[in-house]
Amino acid sequence: MHVIRSRAARSSRYALGSMSGSGGHGSALHSHALPAYAGDYFPAGHGGVSTAANAELEERDPETGLTLWTATRLATLQAKLQQRLGPEFLSQRPGPGGGQKLTYLEGWKAIDLANEIFGFNGWSTSVVSLDVDYLDVHPETGKCQCGVSAIVRITLRDGTYHEDVGYGHAEGARGKHAALEKCKKEAITDSIKRGLKTFGRLLGNCLYDRQYARDVLRMPVPHVPLRSDDLHRHADVVAHMGTKRPRSEARAVPPARAAPAPAPPPAPIDDEAELWCQDDSEAATMALELELEEDLILRESQLAQELDE
Repeated sequence: MHVIRSRAARSSRYALGSMSGSGGHGSALHSHALPAYAGDYFPAGHGGVSTAANAELEERDPETGLTLWTATRLATLQAKLQQRLGPEFLSQRPGPGGGQKLTYLEGWKAIDLANEIFGFNGWSTSVVSLDVDYLDVHPETGKCQCGVSAIVRITLRDGTYHEDVGYGHAEGARGKHAALEKCKKEAITDSIKRGLKTFGRLLGNCLYDRQYARDVLRMPVPHVPLRSDDLHRHADVVAHMGTKRPRSEARAVPPARAAPAPAPPPAPIDDEAELWCQDDSEAATMALELELEEDLILRESQLAQELDE
């Protein structure tokens, strides 16, 4: 038991050390100290929570103050964040000036990963600052150019947070409202992505490894078809689909052909009638043969007379 506790404590100390640091907004790797309740409530997305009553009965690490349960969960989370992304999560776009393609993680995929790792209620975002750097309007065309920078803080349920800067720009927008809308959304999304990557490789930090980015894109990505079971449908649609027969059953089934009636059994044959039929047929055959023979004789006699004449 002491060995297990030591390993968990070392893993938790390493995890806490990797989540701490300081810096400016550009590399903004800010960390907040764990509050007193962190050991009893961390994290919701991995293994649920430990009640305070059970936490008081467990041993705590003297250096980190975490219980064995919390240290184990923290080490599991740290190991998860050290994994790298598969090719199905990555996208590519042309670089500046149409140069080398850049590999990136889309914003909605980064949010899905954060919900999967931390839990939907295990993390939150807050906008620290949102500044419009420039907003220029062309005097002749009226098109706008705009640039906006944002700093967003990503806070976990235990109080640990990271923040980083994001930027959005627009060129040739038809109006200030369109330029500002695009730039602010882009800056916030970029800041969230950059803040999430500071938690580990799994949330986008692996993309800075160029060798990995080249190798992972060579892996095949299987196509996963869309299933109706994965869709959230309106209650009225579900009720309608429940009463409606499936398309395969709704097709008209042709009526089955009636089986042919069985043939009646043959009537019993009378022996005397059978003999009479046989005799009658033989007599008719003999009469026909005699008639043919007489015709042949008559024809021969006619030919002989014609020759004599």
